[in-house]
Amino acid sequence: MMHVIETVSLKLEPQTAAHAEQMFAVLSDPAIYEHENIAYELSSPYWGRGLARQAVQAMISELVERYQVHQLTAVFKRKNLRSMRLLERLGFSPASPEQRMKHHVEPGERLMQREER
Repeated sequence: MMHVIETVSLKLEPQTAAHAEQMFAVLSDPAIYEHENIAYELSSPYWGRGLARQAVQAMISELVERYQVHQLTAVFKRKNLRSMRLLERLGFSPASPEQRMKHHVEPGERLMQREER
């Protein structure tokens, strides 16, 4: 069961019907659909503030510490340089051609991975 994860300036909580009105505003922002494969959504007025990095790092820590996840992968659109830079800052590196095939990465997408020890 998902629980609330808090960072210095963020509170990540499981999405419920109570979030519908707020999420409608986020999902109505055409800017987020430029790179539709992203597994997280952050309203465009909040881009560039380090919030995505903080949120993704918190989720990575949760996966590693609570669920003992040792291999992390991320697929994103090649044009999405923001996600690529975010993943690089979080220690991800480009996946091998073999990994791309294993994960069925489509043309126009990139796959990055990070190994936890």
